Amino acid sequence: MSPKVRKLPRVLDRKANAEPHGRFYSLYGELSRQDLLSDALNQVIENAGAPGVDGLSVETLAKDPTSRAAWLLALAEKLRRNTYRPSPVGRVSIWKVVGKRVGPGTSVA
Repeated sequence: MSPKVRKLPRVLDRKANAEPHGRFYSLYGELSRQDLLSDALNQVIENAGAPGVDGLSVETLAKDPTSRAAWLLALAEKLRRNTYRPSPVGRVSIWKVVGKRVGPGTSVA
């Protein structure tokens, strides 16, 4: 993980603590940074993440640097333009041994 990416949570935490009622106007811009997206994808690849709802497997992105770069650029552009729309999440209730119900989310698109 790059030092700039590692620094971001600390910077956001300091700002939130210094200004409890402050606004994060540039947060969406921070999340669309190429280094942040690249590091996030690297972590997904290292953790052997499952394919997304678009059907694109992590192995495809890991093996082909061209498609990986194109995918990251397209994602960053969607985030910058505010046109990225995550897929809806379906809820399924599961009974636990202690008698509680939990509802993990799964992508439905």
